[in-house]
Amino acid sequence: MLDTQKYISIDLIDPNPWQTRKGEDPAHIEELAHSIRNNGLAQVPAGRQMDDRYQLAFGHNRFAAFRLLDTLGIEGYHDFPLNLREMTDEQMAIAAYEENEKRKDLNPVERAYAVQKMLTDFSWTQQQVAEKLRIDRSTVSNLVRMLRMPEDVLKVIEEGMLPVRSAMALLPYYELTPLEASAVEAKYSGECEEFIELARSGVVNSDVIREKISKFLGFLHPEVPKLDLQDESQPIAEPDSITAAKEESRTEETEKPEDDSIHPGSETESIGGSEIPEEDKAFKVNTAYPLSDAKTAPPGDAKPAIAAEKPAEPEPVNNDILFTITWKAGGGVFIGLRKPGEVPVMRFRQTLTAEEAPALMGEMGIQ
Repeated sequence: MLDTQKYISIDLIDPNPWQTRKGEDPAHIEELAHSIRNNGLAQVPAGRQMDDRYQLAFGHNRFAAFRLLDTLGIEGYHDFPLNLREMTDEQMAIAAYEENEKRKDLNPVERAYAVQKMLTDFSWTQQQVAEKLRIDRSTVSNLVRMLRMPEDVLKVIEEGMLPVRSAMALLPYYELTPLEASAVEAKYSGECEEFIELARSGVVNSDVIREKISKFLGFLHPEVPKLDLQDESQPIAEPDSITAAKEESRTEETEKPEDDSIHPGSETESIGGSEIPEEDKAFKVNTAYPLSDAKTAPPGDAKPAIAAEKPAEPEPVNNDILFTITWKAGGGVFIGLRKPGEVPVMRFRQTLTAEEAPALMGEMGIQ
């Protein structure tokens, strides 16, 4: 359906319900109002009618500029031009997000609230949100997780003082239960509190934060780093019972009498025309060259080498990817990932839902 353009009183126009930008930049609005007054409106915003009122789909800054001009008493700006369309709630939400993304108007926290509102209002999965907004699913998961941070930390992120990467490195600490947080404070006295305050200020890089948080979590759950960390390059130790059985089997093979049908009871036996002295007959069974094949005999009168004991079959290489999810009785979830030839990775989360699991797997490198 084609747009229908109307001039509508600014008193009847409401913002997009899914507009998550918290405020407007007064300097930018003033500059935009000056441009509109001198050059006109370059693009007419879109919206929809809701009973006797109207909602903006996008164009909130232009609407604010009109409102400013009208407040200043300048004639001709009380009615706002609007292209009316038939739009669903989902289309309105996507329009609000895309408008802000194009203009880089949303900070990370506002983006997170926008994504969370879509998940809540439309019962979308994280995968659906990612597809509709054309962003990675891991980005959606991280934005939702970031909202678990305390309000004062989110404020620092909004102000740009704490990079998102550093905030995500801090997140496992804020996902601790009150009991776990108390245990960390008791163990490390003021060290933990001082470090968290320093990290929140944005002066500590994410790698240092991640290392410290790992130390704190290692204290709380010392068994976690030991989760299936066996080096696959080393042979797996056998139980004593298996080792003993193998030794017994070797003993029986050594003591087993020779088969006369294979080795006639002569004083000497020949290999390729060379005789084996009586004192060397012990080598007959385990020679490196079969008695029946003269072509494989060593040259000259050299004694045949003693055959090396047949090596044990090598353990099959495990190329499987091990992904484990462990719910702790005291609260919290540990997620482990081991890939062949790589250092195991461990994550801790306070909670984990079935919808979040695929995104987490992608974040940890499982395609």
